[in-house]
Amino acid sequence: MLACFVSWCPAQEETNLLNPVDPVEIYLHDRHLDDLLSTYLLDQLRASTPSKRGDVAERLGRHYADMLSAADTPDRQLEIEAQARQLLDLVPDSDSFELRLTLYKASFLLAESTAENFALRLTEVEELHQAMQTFRTVEPAFLQIGRRVDKRVEALERLESRATRGDASVVRDQLADARRLRSVAMYYAGWSQYYQALVNSDPRKAEAARRSLGWLLNAPGSREPSIDALPTSLLRYEHVAKAAMVVALSYSVSGDDAVALQWLDAVDNAGETPLTIREQLWARRIEILGRAKRWSDLQRLVDRRRLTADPAKATPLPLREARLLAVVTLEALEEGQGTSARSQTRSRLLEAIAQVALGDLVTQGEIGHVLDLVKRYGTTPMGDNGFVVLYVRGLRAYERAREAHEAAAADTGANADEPTEDLAVTNRYLDAVRALDIAQAADDAGTFSVELTQSRVMQGLSLYYAGELVKASAIFESVFTLADTPALREESLWYAIVSLDKAFERGVKSIVEERDRLATIYLQAFPATDRAARLLLRRIDEGLLTDEQAIVVL
Repeated sequence: MLACFVSWCPAQEETNLLNPVDPVEIYLHDRHLDDLLSTYLLDQLRASTPSKRGDVAERLGRHYADMLSAADTPDRQLEIEAQARQLLDLVPDSDSFELRLTLYKASFLLAESTAENFALRLTEVEELHQAMQTFRTVEPAFLQIGRRVDKRVEALERLESRATRGDASVVRDQLADARRLRSVAMYYAGWSQYYQALVNSDPRKAEAARRSLGWLLNAPGSREPSIDALPTSLLRYEHVAKAAMVVALSYSVSGDDAVALQWLDAVDNAGETPLTIREQLWARRIEILGRAKRWSDLQRLVDRRRLTADPAKATPLPLREARLLAVVTLEALEEGQGTSARSQTRSRLLEAIAQVALGDLVTQGEIGHVLDLVKRYGTTPMGDNGFVVLYVRGLRAYERAREAHEAAAADTGANADEPTEDLAVTNRYLDAVRALDIAQAADDAGTFSVELTQSRVMQGLSLYYAGELVKASAIFESVFTLADTPALREESLWYAIVSLDKAFERGVKSIVEERDRLATIYLQAFPATDRAARLLLRRIDEGLLTDEQAIVVL
């Protein structure tokens, strides 16, 4: 029974979608005329004889599955699903188990990424609602297919016991295929149930997921699988390992973190578990320990994980793990901090773990994630010390200043890319400058050289938009000196020149010599850029260079 699903994998589902002798079908497919192709195949299905109907239905079903995978809006998904249901109405149940699984699985896969992103708090409310509706729809469909195919399995098993030698091979093939279909159906039923349990914190649905996945884990008949009976030799197959992993997660949702971790350990310790699954286990452990509020264990896990790539030094957590760790710890801090000594110790531990997560995001340049987390949870839970926290606050102050600038410009018809004339907006920019100053003075600022340079860029921009143009130019020139990438050096030097140009336009004549000095440096350092050509033309117009001198520079 267990081996029946071993032969199944997504790659083996690939078959030729097209009828190689139908030029119309090939023409429509090659030109991506999907709606016309589905209409054409549906007409072919209605006109086909019973003996050919199954083949046409299979091709149309796979075409609908491809269309579902490419659906870019919920409305488009619903439209294609309605067309798929029309197809299923034309095909008898006994001939359409594979087809139905293909179509329901396509709908499931569309919702899967939304459910996975829920733990990272990266889903919109409407998007999550649509995904949950999909799981509520496909769960009973998968279960129904699994139960009907199970009856077919029982009938074939009885037939096999009394089949003649000539018929035995045919019956065995039919039995293997039926068992495969049953396992596929129960596998996706279990995943659908787990995602509902996860989002709704529903222990009963989590138990249902375990019972469905038991069909793959040596517990047929919708029984809960036992870790003692876990077929570890089959964990070398990705889908079996994933089924065991989901059992672990379902125990976590049910509140039994100890058993959940035992299941993950079993998957991790099996000698042939695929590396792709092993890598997922780190994030799954973060989920389980966070849900159980086992913060000391979580800290030890994170410390161990950050040393896996290089035991001699800590390396940043992968993006998904860092984001998940930040969400888990920041939400725990958001729940409230008591006044007892134990509560204060807990808060300090959570702050330390959260800062590791945020620091790893910053180190990898994932500032968008950091700012999104700050918008969701604020900066208060992150503590008051360390470059990462202070840098994030400075970034947030800059972002708020930009938002205020854009709003004020929209009200007055001004250009938000020019220095502001609004005193309140100016003060917001200067607040950002001060916040970034504080970050740069942090004891550990030197550890984050890239972000330290970026904080100087943000300071320069803040001063520019605040109208402090000479100061902005000085900051940009310092970035040019410190930056270690040609692109950032060029960009910062250019903005130093632009800042002084803007100051000159506003009547500050004393900066001409400094501006021309920077322009000369720019022409020497970056002569091949379009901006260099613009600088040359301006210097010719101002009489500072002759045409011959410009040619020499070029």
